[in-house]
Amino acid sequence: MSSNDAGSRYFTCGSDATFVALLTALEFTSSMFRFWRGFIVGQTVSHVWSSYAWCLFFEFGSLTPGENYVDRKGASRQFSPGGEWSLTTMDSWPSWTLFRNQRVLASSDAHRRVRDPALDLLVVRRLNMFGIDKLSKSTRLTFSCGMVLETGTTLSKMHGQPHWLLRGPQEGNDDWPPVVLKP
Repeated sequence: MSSNDAGSRYFTCGSDATFVALLTALEFTSSMFRFWRGFIVGQTVSHVWSSYAWCLFFEFGSLTPGENYVDRKGASRQFSPGGEWSLTTMDSWPSWTLFRNQRVLASSDAHRRVRDPALDLLVVRRLNMFGIDKLSKSTRLTFSCGMVLETGTTLSKMHGQPHWLLRGPQEGNDDWPPVVLKP
């Protein structure tokens, strides 16, 4: 994607938008008490997709095209591309809500026609913070330009367990170690 394409497809951060985003980030992070400071914090999202409404995948770094396959109807399809680093909720299936400047854009309960374009807004956004809110116990990912993704585990067996798994170059293609947030 060229820089011209990025400007037309994704909203931009001007000086006013940057100021609002900073205020939003301060307000959204004031009650955070556990954080994760792994490699992808500070990196830009290359691709985001969901296999189901609650199962999110964030790709960081250079993308490798997905493999081709034939679906059950016989149509040729291609899997989503993979990044050098992948962050996913595939084990916990949390509900999620995506905000921009504290305004709800979409949630895991929304129709795919609403969810997918909203999630696409995270592409080219930098992951600024990854933490847990003290009051709600929700995991909150704060991105550039006032974008915030908040997740909460709805499966009782997953309460107290990590929501997110991360795969990077050192893990290979099959190992997805959990992301553990610390005070």
